Amino acid sequence: MSRTTVLNLILGIIALGLVATLVILETSDDAASTSTSTTPTSTTTTTTATVPATTSTTTTTTTTTSTTTTLLATTSTTSVPASTVPASTVPASTEVPIERFFVAVVVVNGSTAGERLDPVVQSLRDRGYGFVRGLGGAVLVQDTVLYALDESFIGEAEVVAADLGFAPGDVEIQLFDDAPPVSGVLDAKVIVYLGGSPLPEPPEPAGDADVETDASDG
Repeated sequence: MSRTTVLNLILGIIALGLVATLVILETSDDAASTSTSTTPTSTTTTTTATVPATTSTTTTTTTTTSTTTTLLATTSTTSVPASTVPASTVPASTEVPIERFFVAVVVVNGSTAGERLDPVVQSLRDRGYGFVRGLGGAVLVQDTVLYALDESFIGEAEVVAADLGFAPGDVEIQLFDDAPPVSGVLDAKVIVYLGGSPLPEPPEPAGDADVETDASDG
């Protein structure tokens, strides 16, 4: 073998060794790169906050006010001569009667004596009653009874009874609800239901008494 051939063989072995070394180095670098790869890790942090409980206290104050109302009863008194105030089966009125002219009165004949109706009607007209009518009654009664429209007209019925001459206890005063059926009452506030018993002598009207006094003085 010549020297040149031996030299080439040595160079070939050296070159082969270098190539093998390079291959080994590259292989080692790849392995190291693979082994040193780090995968990011997700970290979760949990924070717990403690909030102190708040207690709210509400105080309610209730104030009670008591009001006492004192009512004073007012009673109107009707002044009528004692000898001419009749008894009544209903409570006596505390209302002051209105003027006679505005009290509508119906006189009903509940007896067989028809001639007594007109004198009673005329007697009431003479005493200032502006609305007085006479009617025939369908029911016959023995005693005369006066009827008031309601309790507010009892005072008017008492005055009518006094104007007819009835003394206390001589005539009853009741309400329309207790009266016998009467046709044509209309706007009457007092009914004089004449019975068969005799009527008292009515007092002299105040106007006539004054005239007689003046005449005697002359």
